Amino acid sequence: MFKDPLQKEPTPYETLGIPFSAPLKLIQNALPMFMKGEGRKKPHLLGTAQQAARRLQSPKERASIDLFLYDYQPLSEDEDEGIGTSLIGLGAPTALDLTEMYCPMDPAFGAEESRVISVRTVKFSEIKSFDSNPPYIFQPSFER
Repeated sequence: MFKDPLQKEPTPYETLGIPFSAPLKLIQNALPMFMKGEGRKKPHLLGTAQQAARRLQSPKERASIDLFLYDYQPLSEDEDEGIGTSLIGLGAPTALDLTEMYCPMDPAFGAEESRVISVRTVKFSEIKSFDSNPPYIFQPSFER
């Protein structure tokens, strides 16, 4: 397993010096082991180690940490050939016939949805209201 490459700070696992697959018992013993070894050399990391142990003991916190750990194992040549055979079972993607597709420009599909659009020039001063909003009155002011 390895951590997300964009994660620059050490993970709680790295802080305590335990493997990513550590069981709960090892996590509980990790802080005393840290204080005996690394903690003596770097006492300023004690608070970070305590917080790391606390986070790893909580199942929800540990799950949020493990979310950014990746289990990457390259495929062997035997497994690589097996992928193609496993994809056969997925089947072809669903495709619609042109007659089954909805087209808003075709008046045969819901005549009540068809509209005639007319284009005309409108002066801004002619607009009284838009979408039931009160009309906007322009009153330029040059005062500061």
